Amino acid sequence: LDRVADQYGSERVLALEYNLDLDPELFERRFYLYVPPGTHVPFAFFDGSRLGIYGSNNDVEESYRWYREAVESELADRSPLRLEVASYLDEGRMRFEARVTNRSGEAFGPADLYFAVYQRDQVGRTHRFLRHLSPPVPIGPLESGESRTCTYASPALPSEVDLSRVEGLAFVQDPDSHEAHQAAPAHHPGMSLSLGSLAVMLTPESDVFISPPITVEGLGLPFDWRVDLADPEDAEWLHIAPKAGARGEAFSVAVDAGAVPQGIYTATIVVRADADPAPAECSLPVTLFVVPWMESLFLPLVRGF
Repeated sequence: LDRVADQYGSERVLALEYNLDLDPELFERRFYLYVPPGTHVPFAFFDGSRLGIYGSNNDVEESYRWYREAVESELADRSPLRLEVASYLDEGRMRFEARVTNRSGEAFGPADLYFAVYQRDQVGRTHRFLRHLSPPVPIGPLESGESRTCTYASPALPSEVDLSRVEGLAFVQDPDSHEAHQAAPAHHPGMSLSLGSLAVMLTPESDVFISPPITVEGLGLPFDWRVDLADPEDAEWLHIAPKAGARGEAFSVAVDAGAVPQGIYTATIVVRADADPAPAECSLPVTLFVVPWMESLFLPLVRGF
């Protein structure tokens, strides 16, 4: 199991151990979701529903080959969902926020969203074991392209837990078959912009160009933001409004080619958040091409029948 986890990395495969000796109640809660009563304890299962090797298989190479085949099969089956998760520790609790997006071409759901707190440590033969699992958070049907955001706070973790080794994850599971549709590790709270860069070509006679709204997005916790230019001298041709807002709000950029001679101009817009723990600041590079003239070329559209 460790070899599989190291080979694929946590961005592709999340390997957890539901260890009976560490938390019998938590183990039994999950176990009886996946198997019929009277079934003996499985050695491994994938995606919450596919039972793996039964009993204690001590042939490491055979188990490793079986794991790899099962993982490759799962990775080849593209999930209909995109799952983004952020978390942070607050007074011994793990606080989560997850965004589930239906990236398929048809409606999806209903489903259940789970949040898990696990510890990367070695206790006996266990290297990654579960510390807490949330109750199911129902997610109603999602239309194609629709997103839904959910939050959750775990109970305070036991005092003996080394918080520096604690991490979080989330997964979406079918409420009937218990098949896991998607899983994702939790990252630190972050901030992002709906636009990665902006390039504008204008003539000195052009009207002031105003960009579409640029949304300041984020995941993990709410925050306020402020925006400014990295170099104040660029304010001669570049203007921003508004210069402050909250997560989910937007600002626009106005570019005035009449304020500068012909040439190429670059600037950087910097967005900073006011939050604790603070998301990273974001930068938006802007390039202005001031040219003597521009020509528009229109191509005819011919449709065949």
